[in-house]
Amino acid sequence: MVENYDPGKLDFVNESIVITDPCYIIPKIERGFADANEWDKSDYGSSMDKLGFTKFFTRSNGYGDGGWKVVNKKDGKLLGEIWADSGQTGIYLLDEVKKYNPDATIFYPAFDGGRFGAIIIENFTGEISWKFRVSTYNWDGKDYDSYYLVLTAVGKSGDREIDFSVDFGHVNYEEE
Repeated sequence: MVENYDPGKLDFVNESIVITDPCYIIPKIERGFADANEWDKSDYGSSMDKLGFTKFFTRSNGYGDGGWKVVNKKDGKLLGEIWADSGQTGIYLLDEVKKYNPDATIFYPAFDGGRFGAIIIENFTGEISWKFRVSTYNWDGKDYDSYYLVLTAVGKSGDREIDFSVDFGHVNYEEE
């Protein structure tokens, strides 16, 4: 198993960030679907700079649609949940999301009182890195590789230490 396929990172200094599927940022039209013109313009979320975003990361999560609970290793508390409906995960500046779409679904409360499919970390100073974990599986006598996104964050939000890792190859939405 290869652990460091396509690694990268973003550094933040006192910046509020959002981690979510880009489809939750794109304005919605009837029946809750993303505006097709904006979705196309952004290359389906991978080119958010075309919508005015200047500091971001978007990649396929490798798993597809699902939900991932994220717990801070420093205090054991739930930071929130990251959902995916387009099979992608991204990191964006909160100010840019608010400027682009102040009605984004990530600002709606979820059924459990949290955010709708996003983690928002205010005043974050630190680093979020990513890599893809490669897993090989066998199907009908032939080996195939699967690539799963792994996000790791280390830093501070105000006085609170932040440390988490999310492996998108393991959906934990239903776990407690």
